[in-house]
Amino acid sequence: MNKNWLFTSLILFALAILLGAFGAHGLKLLVNSSDLAVFEVAVRYQFYAAFFLMGYSWVESSETLNKPLVPAFFFLGWFLFSGSLYGIVACHALGLNAVFLGPITPLGGVLMVFSVLWLVVVLGKLRQK
Repeated sequence: MNKNWLFTSLILFALAILLGAFGAHGLKLLVNSSDLAVFEVAVRYQFYAAFFLMGYSWVESSETLNKPLVPAFFFLGWFLFSGSLYGIVACHALGLNAVFLGPITPLGGVLMVFSVLWLVVVLGKLRQK
């Protein structure tokens, strides 16, 4: 088991719970319903990232699966995806223009998909052995 990725996943879980509670109770006083929906998507994908990284930390215990870039790319993808969405909502709450963050979101999504597919390929190769 990779304890670093397990620890990271648990931190992401805790932060997702805290941010979700903030979104449900405090944020709705600061932003409109559209921004609140964007924030909820960011929290949801943070949960997905936590689940992925937790699962990876268990799968990696196989000696033949030593692909540290898979979770690193996934984490970066989550950071860009959810981070840009959090940033957009924060900018709107502060009355700032967040147009520069828009192109970052899909890049993060692509990195997450790439990481998952990369892991599928790696596990497929292991299965054939």
